[in-house]
Amino acid sequence: MVSNKKRRTIFVKMALTNIVILLLSLFFVGYISHKKSKNAMENNLEITSLQILKQADKGFSEYLNKMTQELTILNKNVDIKDLEDPAQDYKKTQQYVQYALKSIKESLSGIDNVYYSAEHGAVIIDSEITDESKLSFRDKDWYKKAKENTDKFIYSEPYVDAVTGNNVLTISKAVTGYNGEFIGVVGIDINLSEIETYIHDVSLLDYGYIVIADNNGKIVINNEKNKTFGENLSGFEFWDTLKNSNQEKTKWMNNGELTFVLQSIDEKTGWRIVGFVEEKEITEHLSSIRNTIFIAVAVFFTLGIIASLILTKTITEQIKKINIGVRKIATGNLRERIKVSSKDEIQELAENLNTALDSISGLLKEIDSTSEEMYDSASGIASMSEETHAAVSEVANAINEVSNGSTDQATAISNVTNTVDGLSNRIDDVDKNINNILNLSEVTDKLSDDGLKVLNLLIEKSVVTKQNTQESSSNVKEMTDSIKNINQISDVISGITEQTNLLALNASIEAARAGELGKGFAVVAEEIRKLAEESKDSTDKIKSIIKEVNQKSIRFVDSMEETVNILNEQDESINNTKNIFIEIAESIEPLVEAIRYISNLTDKMNNDKENVKKEIDNISVISQDVASVSEEVTASAEEVTATMDELTEYADKLDGIAENLKEKLNKFEL
Repeated sequence: MVSNKKRRTIFVKMALTNIVILLLSLFFVGYISHKKSKNAMENNLEITSLQILKQADKGFSEYLNKMTQELTILNKNVDIKDLEDPAQDYKKTQQYVQYALKSIKESLSGIDNVYYSAEHGAVIIDSEITDESKLSFRDKDWYKKAKENTDKFIYSEPYVDAVTGNNVLTISKAVTGYNGEFIGVVGIDINLSEIETYIHDVSLLDYGYIVIADNNGKIVINNEKNKTFGENLSGFEFWDTLKNSNQEKTKWMNNGELTFVLQSIDEKTGWRIVGFVEEKEITEHLSSIRNTIFIAVAVFFTLGIIASLILTKTITEQIKKINIGVRKIATGNLRERIKVSSKDEIQELAENLNTALDSISGLLKEIDSTSEEMYDSASGIASMSEETHAAVSEVANAINEVSNGSTDQATAISNVTNTVDGLSNRIDDVDKNINNILNLSEVTDKLSDDGLKVLNLLIEKSVVTKQNTQESSSNVKEMTDSIKNINQISDVISGITEQTNLLALNASIEAARAGELGKGFAVVAEEIRKLAEESKDSTDKIKSIIKEVNQKSIRFVDSMEETVNILNEQDESINNTKNIFIEIAESIEPLVEAIRYISNLTDKMNNDKENVKKEIDNISVISQDVASVSEEVTASAEEVTATMDELTEYADKLDGIAENLKEKLNKFEL
């Protein structure tokens, strides 16, 4: 049940992931499409609006061209020139000129007045003829500019005509006589309502409109759709951009709403034909495009979900096969192999799992074989531990014997010391007696008897001392033999510890091969190795101590041999002394000479006595050292015994681990 839940979770996660990715992708595509469509429509709007503005400018220019063409005709009219010829009938010529002006007015719409203002004389209007006393245009700007620029058409600023009250534009042109002299100005007053109607009729898309402004921003031709700017554009920020850079287009935010501002500059008047197009011109079209994109996204999203679910189901089915195979493997069936035919990474995963199973199966077979060897090794370690324990026990017993022998030896040496002290006293007595003999020759016989008694006692003590010394030497030799035995046993222990260390190392290697299952065995093997190292260190320490004891024993034997030699010499001296006393008893005459000889021998004995005493003291110290070393060796032997007990315990544990490992391996079908 848990496995199915997990599989469904993977299915849901993959499906949701694919859906989210698909949704984000479609959203991104839709957003980019909408953005590009908007940019394209804005660009198209600007291009179309500029084309409309240029077309309106072209129509405006053509309208003005018609007016200038008429002014050109008037400029070349001979009747106007004849007004300056006195030979002509002036009034009749005026009528001809007036007729020409009237004809032009009637031929074109939008003209309020057509007139000619002479430099010196009357003013002829299409509707009347008057003199300069009643009406004069010579003070008008358009008149002055025309006079100054005889070869150009002059366009005035828009103004309100004083007669008609209409907003008009005056186009004027200088007139020259037959000789090229300036004689007056012809002009046409254009009613701007005609141009305003034309501008109103120009459709700037659906919601846009056009106005005409002069260079100062004053609106010359307004539009009824203009609800924002009033009569002047100069107060708005876009105007500086249009005026200073002469750009054809710019954008302006009007209360949060984007407005496209475009212009076309008329070459004749310098006026600016300005178009205003609001953003809603494209938002309505964008709305339909956005709806189309939304429908397309919805359709592709639905198709994507279906494809994603199918793909996800296919993948999860393959994962299910792998899961079933892994579940069988988890029960210990390592013969199971996973079969997937998706021809993708999932199939590669299944093949890798099968390869891993082959490796694990082979590894477990090797572990099974190794566990048998480990079991045998553990048994061997346990057996060797028991043998080592027995050997260590023998070492302990031998050391106890050495310790006991050292104690006896110390006691014997103490007796020898006492005997030597007694001998020293006797030698002092002999010396005194000799002096008495020298001083009291009359008591020679008695002293001779006493001397013989002392010599007999000295002989007895010498015999005892010699026996004790020989016994001490024999004990030391026995101790030396025991030390050799201990050294041999230590070598056996060293060999055992080295073999144990080697076995522990082999066990660690086998544990490393066993991988995770061999970690516990590796720990035990490491502990065994450490114990073997400690045993080896203890054995080396014992051997060092034994070596030191052996050296001291050798020195002790040498000292004892020297003591025996001294005792032999002493025996010889005593015998000589005895003979002398006999000779003294037999003959008193050589008494003095013999006593002197004995005195010399006594001095020598006194010196030998001191040497013997020193050697005995040395033997006593050595005996104490031997006893101390024996105690240390005994303690080390006890530590080795405890270590071997632990080694035996770990060997038993290793045996149990090997048995447990074998039982666990039997659970797998290899």
